[in-house]
Amino acid sequence: MQKNNYPKLLTILSVVLALASCDNNNEFVTEVNNQKLSITTSAISLNNQGVGEMGAFDYSRATNTFEKLVAQNPDWILAQQNLAIALLNRQKTGDEDRAMSIAEELSKTDNSNLVAHYIVGILKFNQGLCGQALPRFETITKTDTTDAYALYFAGQCYLQHGEVESALALYQDAIKADNYLRSAYYGSFMAAQRLEKTDLAKEMLNAYQKLGSNPKAKLAEIKYTRMGEKATALAQLSDNISYPKQNFKVVAPFFAAPKPLILPDVDNIQKFGLVNMHQTQNTQLYIVADNQLSIYTDFTDKAAKLVLDRERVFYCGKAGFCQNSSLFSSNSQLFSSNNEKFCSKPDFPSLRILSRSSTKLANFTLELNNGPHQLAWGDINNDNKIDVYITGKNDQLYLQTDNGFDKVDMQSFGLTQLSSTAVRLVDADHDGDLDILLLSTIGGFEIWNNNLNNTFTPLSTKTNLTTATGYKGIFVQDIDSDRDVDIILQGENHITTLLNDRMWNYEVLTTNKYAAKIITLAFADNNINGMPDLTILFTDKHISTFEFDTVLKNYKNINKVQNITNIAMLQADITGNGQSEILASVADGIKVFNSDGQLLEQILLDDIQTVKILNTITGPQLLILQNQQLFHVASSNNRNPFILFNLSGLEDNANSVRSNYSGIGTSFTIRNQDFYVVGDSFYNDSGVQQDYQAISMAAGNKSNIDYIALEWSDGVYQTEQGLASGQYYKITETQRQLSSCPVIFVWNNGKYEFISDVLGVGGMGFVIGRDEYAVPRPWENYLLNSSQISSDNGMFKLQFTEPMEESAYLDELQIQVLDVPKQWSVVLDERMMISAPQVTGEPLFYQSIINPV
Repeated sequence: MQKNNYPKLLTILSVVLALASCDNNNEFVTEVNNQKLSITTSAISLNNQGVGEMGAFDYSRATNTFEKLVAQNPDWILAQQNLAIALLNRQKTGDEDRAMSIAEELSKTDNSNLVAHYIVGILKFNQGLCGQALPRFETITKTDTTDAYALYFAGQCYLQHGEVESALALYQDAIKADNYLRSAYYGSFMAAQRLEKTDLAKEMLNAYQKLGSNPKAKLAEIKYTRMGEKATALAQLSDNISYPKQNFKVVAPFFAAPKPLILPDVDNIQKFGLVNMHQTQNTQLYIVADNQLSIYTDFTDKAAKLVLDRERVFYCGKAGFCQNSSLFSSNSQLFSSNNEKFCSKPDFPSLRILSRSSTKLANFTLELNNGPHQLAWGDINNDNKIDVYITGKNDQLYLQTDNGFDKVDMQSFGLTQLSSTAVRLVDADHDGDLDILLLSTIGGFEIWNNNLNNTFTPLSTKTNLTTATGYKGIFVQDIDSDRDVDIILQGENHITTLLNDRMWNYEVLTTNKYAAKIITLAFADNNINGMPDLTILFTDKHISTFEFDTVLKNYKNINKVQNITNIAMLQADITGNGQSEILASVADGIKVFNSDGQLLEQILLDDIQTVKILNTITGPQLLILQNQQLFHVASSNNRNPFILFNLSGLEDNANSVRSNYSGIGTSFTIRNQDFYVVGDSFYNDSGVQQDYQAISMAAGNKSNIDYIALEWSDGVYQTEQGLASGQYYKITETQRQLSSCPVIFVWNNGKYEFISDVLGVGGMGFVIGRDEYAVPRPWENYLLNSSQISSDNGMFKLQFTEPMEESAYLDELQIQVLDVPKQWSVVLDERMMISAPQVTGEPLFYQSIINPV
């Protein structure tokens, strides 16, 4: 007898998640100098606004916002610190004095205020007063040994005082605190050279130059986001503030009743998933059936409409016993009335299906090689189109064109004779394109580096990767929160972590064997401490959550949920409270648990094969495959607000790619008054394949979020403000902190005038291949004419400055005077040398000009 393909029943738990009050202006309490201080949510929101403006590098607007905030909350220390930081960066006349006054007063009032000490130290350092700056930095380093920036600037002060040994020790401590701080390597190189420690000097210079090609590397400079966290405007409140988590009151059900999707001529579904082909609000459904890939659009709108004469559900009350209800579905609104205390499993006496078909994208239908197939979606060649890599007996890469997909010649791409069981796409080396991560048929791991020229190179011959086999899945995450991509490989009863050492050489860390086998992994950051949580589903009916210990370099267990008979697991925030719930596939349906293991809701549906999360404006929805029938489980109205967005590494104004176009590997934080949530776009729903769709995140109760802060895979920091919940946005990477070569100002007729930027030919670390860099020319001559410079009391005066987002290392500046007869003119042999002859910089004299015809 054939089983009924339709849902047997929907079980809803009467659980109220007491997670929020929606008052417009709650007051929270903090203590300042042993006195209580009330902070309203509107004040928190105003502070968030200023932080968002600083993230957009709009220092004038941020200063105005923080001035308003301090005027309304004169005793709020965080507001005063943020105002001082905004003034430090705005740099209008008198701003430094105001910033200094605020910070000095804060440090006098509370000598333990390290932020205030740091602001004073930075200002004094910038003024060339290292003798006054150094005590401030040392106050910090004695208390906070992890502040790499304070250690670095203290080292700079010692170096200026000629105490080279002390400077070198501080630079080395800065590297230990943050091995991405590139400036500390250069400082170590300079100090080691002076001390004639040749080997150390070579080591430090080599590391400095290698980091030049790593966009995640950081420089210590007197510029916003380059001075460290203590000179960054902060949104989070002080540790001693007392306020509740945003009090969202939500009641199950969080999902509507499952509805079958009607897909014409689809039998024998081998694989299904989700892809956003054109980075819009509308996600497409892809299906692999009978070795054919088909893509459907508007599939949720075409779901079969269920017309039920009678449908019974179980309603489980707080006492734990079951009550019988009648449930009717109308426009996703659920209405129920309890009328019995006990019931048996109901049936479906009358069920009619009114079917409407989805739209099949004929251009994107592909005949595939023999499976089994795993698919990973992303823009491989950065042409603003989403491509797909499909595993099988013979792997195949397809590049999207205006007319569909082109099947590439795998041999010419360097991807020869590959047969894989798992595939992931990620920018492993942060160079702006997606690399391909594969597991072979015996579970061996390889990274195929994208060479940016339609060829790929295996990295196992060039870097340290595990040689073990038997792996079941690939996951990517910044597991140690050091701003680069680590790789987590799922074994049968252990995991192996490939810890990125900042230069794409991996430290291989393998856990001890667990007592039970691993089914799958998931990642979240429910405690929002900046360290991703790793959740593992085991075969012995339990789920454990771990956090990576950056000192011991292993995983520590932070939570365990027992007695869960799962066959699969996903994690997503389905309530909108900013916490990821666990969606566990069990024998008779899907159970939804919070992170503590409390059962929130259950969808009863027999013989589930696969579950996928569909991200929407109303939060995560579900697609379920049961007995070759796909069901769509929409979200109910019982959720808090969400926001939906796509991420793109394409910079529109410059029409250039910074991060990969797909936005894969971006991390972000959303703040809305006292509510905040963190997330990323690694797409870790599966360890064997990778869907690609818009991202759905909780937005908080206020209709407009205060800001979203993003850190792109190339290290660019960006904030966006004024985004409304319940809306879709496409967020494009925008580098607002513009960069330039060093610039020259010259004294002329009583004032300094801008002349030009220089040394564009001297940039260090321009990448032309893996571990291959362009040779810089560390000198340049620039020609000034007599009308551009005048003397001041018999002296020529110039200013050489580096106001933008880079570091300039200047050893020598000379002025030469050429006395040229009036009938002669002069030019310099200065150019970017792309071919012979060699650039000399020498003056060339001429009398006449021959214009081209």
